[in-house]
Amino acid sequence: MSLNLQSHSLLHLKYEQMKRLLMFILPLALITMNSCKKEITRDDFEGTWNATDSYVDLNGSTITRNYTFTITKSPSAENEILMQGFGELTGSPVKATVSGNNFTVPSFNVTINGQNGTFAGTGSIDDDELTYTYSIASPGVSLTYNGKATK
Repeated sequence: MSLNLQSHSLLHLKYEQMKRLLMFILPLALITMNSCKKEITRDDFEGTWNATDSYVDLNGSTITRNYTFTITKSPSAENEILMQGFGELTGSPVKATVSGNNFTVPSFNVTINGQNGTFAGTGSIDDDELTYTYSIASPGVSLTYNGKATK
């Protein structure tokens, strides 16, 4: 009977040692896997994007539109991208600041259909998909657009 008791105690001891070892290895493995994620740079934003935006118009109807825009790196700032045709704006490209996988379009003045207003937005990249929100506001009118774009 003492042999069985010793065997049981030895098994219990090995089980406890294995449990402690797993408690050490598991967090280490998770940290290692997370560190393998690709770091996002502004290079990841570059390219031609196929966009779908939607907004609710002044009559309460949801309007969806599809278009293409192009992102290039700004030659003047390491953390800036240029978005030609973003939001279907024509003329100069929209400038955005990149921080990790996020981008911010600071508010700037626009003229749409003869009305002066402002344009501003934010977004992020995940693999080859951009998700973003931007607003166009003029006196008495403000529209918020939500969109996704893929390469």
